[in-house]
Amino acid sequence: MIIVVLMAFLLAVYASLDDAFKTGDPLAELLNDLTIAISFSALLPMWWVNWSSRQRLQNLFNEFAAIEDDFFYPYRHLLADCTTYDNYLLWKGLASLLQNLSFLNSASTVETPSILLIIFMCLLTILTNVVLLVATHFYLVVLHTYRLIWALNRRLEAIAADNIMPRLCQRRHLLSVEIDTMASIYARLISLCERYTRMHQLHLLLVIGSVTACNIEVLFYVRLLWSGKIPERTAFNVFAVFQIFVVNLLDFWLTITICELALVESRKTSAILRGFSAKPKLTLNVERSLECFAIICSSTKLRFHICGLFDINHLTGLKVLSTMILYLIYLVQYYHDNL
Repeated sequence: MIIVVLMAFLLAVYASLDDAFKTGDPLAELLNDLTIAISFSALLPMWWVNWSSRQRLQNLFNEFAAIEDDFFYPYRHLLADCTTYDNYLLWKGLASLLQNLSFLNSASTVETPSILLIIFMCLLTILTNVVLLVATHFYLVVLHTYRLIWALNRRLEAIAADNIMPRLCQRRHLLSVEIDTMASIYARLISLCERYTRMHQLHLLLVIGSVTACNIEVLFYVRLLWSGKIPERTAFNVFAVFQIFVVNLLDFWLTITICELALVESRKTSAILRGFSAKPKLTLNVERSLECFAIICSSTKLRFHICGLFDINHLTGLKVLSTMILYLIYLVQYYHDNL
């Protein structure tokens, strides 16, 4: 209810603003109106999905913690060695900080901001952080999945590198049980990611659409500034607007990249299992466990499928970027006489 009231207040404030950035260009104002409409229409369903799924989200993170405690406790050093996990956590924190700073920087480009504009920017920043928090949940789930699959692969490689297979019957049995446990954990990780993707596929689609619309608007606005159509703007104004595009692109590409890392790491599991076929003197129980693991890998693929439309990976990220550039070209060609 609070979100609905806040959105209604923001729309009322926005409607009362009179060309706050003084572009004086009707197409730029139309793009701005469309971007605001898309962003606001995306906020309510995103908030509702996150609120209604909060218990399932908590259970999901509890399952990740249980997997880490149950199996990976003896292999804590493997989890600690995954420096990519730490690096991408820091990058995500930096991207969130830059997102908030970009709002302040955008407000600073207005020479004499009104009280309504200040209120509008502050409340819009609050709602944007709600969206960023929801998007961060998906990012953390994928990042946890990547780290756990990475640790599984390192453990499989350590087993495959041991040329002396255990001779004691008890040790052979323990190795077979460990491989079965790893196969079960791998299947659980794939299932957890599929569940979360289904839970938040709508808001992911809305986020991608909002980011695409915002970046197209920003690039077109930079083109207006660069053309000299707004003579009172300086090079700093061009940079202040263009940095919004850079920050949005950084945050968007981090999500794309971590999904690609998880996909690549899951494919490495099958390659490591194929390496066991060249090892001699494998016991029957170990061979059966490895075969079951290979069947799970071949039949259960990691995917981040959004609303039956596309998968989140590097190819999709490149398509979204090309869409931004193409729509900018269309707008410039259509509006060339006024630039």
